[in-house]
Amino acid sequence: MRTAAVSVLAKSFALLTLAVSAQASVSRLSLERHAFDGGVRGPSDEAARYVTVDLPYDSFRRLTESLETFEGIKLKTRGEAHITLITPPEFDVLSKHLAEGEIRHAFDAVALRPAEPVCVGRGQVGAAKTYYVVVKLASALRIRELLAQKFKSRGGDGAQFKAAVFYPHVTLGFTDRDLHIQDGVVKDAKSCIHRFAR
Repeated sequence: MRTAAVSVLAKSFALLTLAVSAQASVSRLSLERHAFDGGVRGPSDEAARYVTVDLPYDSFRRLTESLETFEGIKLKTRGEAHITLITPPEFDVLSKHLAEGEIRHAFDAVALRPAEPVCVGRGQVGAAKTYYVVVKLASALRIRELLAQKFKSRGGDGAQFKAAVFYPHVTLGFTDRDLHIQDGVVKDAKSCIHRFAR
């Protein structure tokens, strides 16, 4: 009986030590302040049926390398960084009542300041994992709301495009493939695994 109690205590202590160690190590993950500088509306292909803000990759590449070291994993990446503002399915819905150029160019003036990185999040389905920077981007949400109003005013069904269903993030990498909301992965602050050092 006493041996079992000591074993349980030892395991609890080991788990507590790991948790404290992990918390202390979180501060090593940081995203450079200028990570969102120089973003441009994308993609550059005007025929693409989605809208992004394309970002310089270097800061996110360095963060991905630090994350791989911290997590002890090797991630597949796209070698670029972007925030999706309108997904392909959303673009298809909106373009039934709005001109494609109108959708794309609505975001030309999106101010990435104050884009606020919240954390590194992780989504998981089975063994497949995807990692990303959760971002607050109020300026893009406001434009999505304006597009939703235009869409409805031109006869669109408001239930088909929900401006508030918006989880801005920058995908860092994944173990198998990127996971999305269609997979059950919501890339919001509830998925945070590492807060950034301040």
